[in-house]
Amino acid sequence: MKKNLQRFGASVLAAAMVAQSVALPAAAETTKIDSSVAQSVAASAASAASAVQSLPKFTSTADLIKQTAQTLAAQGEVHELEQDDAKLEATAQSKAGMSLAALENALADAMYANAAAGKINTEAYGLNKDEMASVMAATIKTYHLSSAVTDLGYETNAAGVVTAVTFTGSSGMTSAMESMTNSDDEVIAQQADSYAQAYVAENSDTFAASAAADGHTYGEPKWYWNDTNPEDGHTHTWKETPDGYWTKTDDGWAYTAVYTCEKDDAYQKVEGTVTKDTTEAKPGVAGKTVYSASVPADKSPVKKEYKEPTTRTDDIAALPCQNHAVPKDADGNFVATFNWEMTKTQQGEFSKDNAQLFYDSETKQITAGAPVTIDWECTGLTFTCASCGEKVTVKLKDAEKDDKKDDASTQDSEAADNGVTVEVDSIMTMPVSVVVDQNDNSVYINVGGTPTLDTTSGGTGVTLVSAMDGGNWYDMQNNPVDASKVNFTYQSGDNKGKNSLLLYDSQKTAVYVDDQGNQVTNTYDVSRR
Repeated sequence: MKKNLQRFGASVLAAAMVAQSVALPAAAETTKIDSSVAQSVAASAASAASAVQSLPKFTSTADLIKQTAQTLAAQGEVHELEQDDAKLEATAQSKAGMSLAALENALADAMYANAAAGKINTEAYGLNKDEMASVMAATIKTYHLSSAVTDLGYETNAAGVVTAVTFTGSSGMTSAMESMTNSDDEVIAQQADSYAQAYVAENSDTFAASAAADGHTYGEPKWYWNDTNPEDGHTHTWKETPDGYWTKTDDGWAYTAVYTCEKDDAYQKVEGTVTKDTTEAKPGVAGKTVYSASVPADKSPVKKEYKEPTTRTDDIAALPCQNHAVPKDADGNFVATFNWEMTKTQQGEFSKDNAQLFYDSETKQITAGAPVTIDWECTGLTFTCASCGEKVTVKLKDAEKDDKKDDASTQDSEAADNGVTVEVDSIMTMPVSVVVDQNDNSVYINVGGTPTLDTTSGGTGVTLVSAMDGGNWYDMQNNPVDASKVNFTYQSGDNKGKNSLLLYDSQKTAVYVDDQGNQVTNTYDVSRR
């Protein structure tokens, strides 16, 4: 587009300069311009035109000469501007991964597409505030938007990268941008022809007088705007690999391929075909959408398909898990770690009739003392959720914390660092009693029943079970056993009628029901005491 605008300005200005030269009066024979001088004048006019920022509609010859003089006076700034452009070019290449021209095109297209919103996304280019301000200034200058785009603002992230540029677009910005971004040579040629026709119409009398003076008859000028352009002196040979840039849109990304000529700075822009591959987010697992771009052969100026090697990715946040489930191992067993706390309760005062033997594992000594009952309470469990993969900690609710609102922030922090914490009012536990029937030394397990203990008739340190209130009986292979088969007293011999059911161990089984209704049980192992 920039090339087309320069060509447009140079053509009209050169036509005006040539028109001035052919309109010299006959009396000026001694100052007639020869072909070499005419070529020099045309070249100077074309060079001056490239620095013109805007080309007002032709009004008169005097205005045109004045405009040209002002343009030529500004030539002294060209060298400094070229140096700045070189710096910006290096920045665009190193950070944005594209040429300065491609970056300016991307920003101009984005401003046009988001004129109503007044905001464009720029994070993908990786520029800091100073760099982006310089590139935006260059873009506004290149596309003549100084009066159409105002109030520039820059939003940055923690790393100092400009993530968005805000702006205010004038009411005529949309139409102006449509005209500026239209790279159709035919449209530009029509605009140039309209200027030329207006100029010829205004100076028809001068042309007629000049023709009568030098004996020449001049026709209307011819304009060339195709790939075989006499001004360029060659047919454009487009590079097979285009420069390209991605533009963020409301529903994803767009890609524009920029094909450049191998012999000059002419280029063509082609909107690429963008496809996307989405991996949906799951509970605890993030998803993503990957965008790929290509240019079909029928759209390419070289008639070959092009596949852009770079992609763009939009991350999709993980979904919150609504149903935490305890996982199972390869054998189908639930995998969870239960936390148990043991408590000992002394049963009466120590005496010769109320005593129990205790073994101290540190001193390896056996001592006697008042009998105690040992109990276990499940205080929580941890597992890795089978649905989302997060660590889930289930714990008993602390009543004191419920009254302290300030603890909420601490609790949230723990959950963020260590996974998900689920507080429950209680974890159901059932008592488990392991007993030995001394009639035949059979071992039975009662789950859920409450035993009545006899700590005296069996002798010091021996605890017997005189009765069991409720529960279900099982053998050591976990097979159900009828309660009538369990003998609480000796069935024969000298001790017949006395309590015979020896309490080998007293445990508890915790039962946790997860969000998916799975009943996960855990019995405290006596070997861990």
